Order: sequence, then structure tokens, then C-alpha cells
Amino acid sequence: MLRQVKLLGICVAMLYGGFNAEAQGGFILFTSRAAFEAATGGVLTFDSYEDKFTSSDTINRPGYSFNETGGSPNSFLDMTQAQYATFGMGAAVTDGNRASSFVNDVNSLLTFNFDSSINAFGFDITTKNTSQIVNFGGDISGSFTTNSGSAPTFFGIINKDGPINTLTFDVGGTGSVIFDSTLHGTSDLSLVPEPSNFILLGMGVLCGGFVFYGANRRRLAMDV
Repeated sequence: MLRQVKLLGICVAMLYGGFNAEAQGGFILFTSRAAFEAATGGVLTFDSYEDKFTSSDTINRPGYSFNETGGSPNSFLDMTQAQYATFGMGAAVTDGNRASSFVNDVNSLLTFNFDSSINAFGFDITTKNTSQIVNFGGDISGSFTTNSGSAPTFFGIINKDGPINTLTFDVGGTGSVIFDSTLHGTSDLSLVPEPSNFILLGMGVLCGGFVFYGANRRRLAMDV
């Protein structure tokens, strides 16, 4: 029985990791931080905004910068978890005690510029109360949807077709947007798997067969 449980656990872990990565064109979009970090091999630079920065429309960080255009006012804040909790967004701080934020309006555009070309980027992003469709652009383009209830959403991307120098995010709706636990850098693309529904299906069938075979074998042994 213990062996069957372990096999089932491995199957679930494989399928869970796979379904949290989606191939779109020449890049892979991740909604699981664990799957993203496993695919990038832990070589990316991490930033959680613990060194409080001065409010501005452009923020310079080690290896990259970000800015907001089109909004009013265009200004980023670096506040504590307690401060964000006062308007129901304390969970948006996913590492340490601080996170970056801005007030989004219909014209706001969040842009990340990287000092050197990268191929992998990820962060936790939180929109207030409702889920929002976020369109991203720059060197690659696509979309994803944030979680509702002011719960953080992980966005991670690995570009297999070329470098990333700029990423933009157009967050639908209005209100506060908080981001934290940013990762950026260059991953060894030879180690990055390609998500495939056929591969996932094959793994599911194979794992199911192993579990069924183990259970069948045990029943036969008991009947002898």
C-alpha cells in the first residue's frame, strides 16, 4: 500500500508541475513559482524590494529598472505588509516585509527594462479584489489572468526563441497593483522542458498503469 501511495504521489507531482506551464509560441508561461524555479535551475537574480526605495515614476534596481507611463499619478511605492493590509492586500507581500506597488488606471503601462538581455522573468503580482486580464508585451506578447480576492498570482516566462530586453504589462481595470519576489536572468535553455499535452497524457496513462499494476499484483498475491 505504501508503495502505491508513493507512486500516486509522484504521478500527481509530475502532472501538477506540467499543467502549471503552458507553451505559447516560442515561450513558456508558468503560473507555478516552484515549476518556474525548477525549470530555470535557480540561477536567476531575486529582488523583494526590502531596501526601501524613494517614490518615483521610474525605479532603478540591480540589473533592471521599471517605470509606469500613461497613468495619473505615475508613482511607485515601496510599503510594508502592515501598510498594504490596511486596504486588504497584506498577502501581496510574498517575501520579507515590503513590496512594490502603483495605482493602476485604464491608461497605465508597467514596463521592465533589463540592463543586459535575459530569457527568463517571473514575479508575484496582486490586483485588488477582482481578477484582471493582464496583457504583456515588449519582446514577447501574451496574456494571463490574476487571482481574485487580492490573492497573489505568479507570472513566469522563459523565452526559447530569443532575448528579452523589455517587458510591458497592461493591467486591466483600475486600483492598486502590487508586485514582489521578482526573478530575472538567463537560464540554460537546454535544461528547459517543453510542455506537451501528449507527454502529459502519456505520463498520466503510464503512472495510472503502474498504480493499477501494483494494486492488481497485490490482490493476486493475496489470492494465492
